[in-house]
Amino acid sequence: SRSTANVSLFETHLNELGIRYEEIEGTEPNNHDIRNDLFRLAEMKGGSREYPLFFILRSPDTIEFVGNWNTVQKLMDANNNPP
Repeated sequence: SRSTANVSLFETHLNELGIRYEEIEGTEPNNHDIRNDLFRLAEMKGGSREYPLFFILRSPDTIEFVGNWNTVQKLMDANNNPP
């Protein structure tokens, strides 16, 4: 799917930059609670319930919503690291 291809492209970009990441597969039943929490966070910050969504774990208690694929693609196109 297009969303899977986008995630793979971003993973490659992060690997090239040496940035650690964790993918959370939202369709897995064990991940539904965290998926729903992340959806709520994205919506509070103007995002929507679409895949893929990208977040940064700033501390154990602070998760920052970066954006959806369009936002991340713009960051990559500008050759910037995520904020």
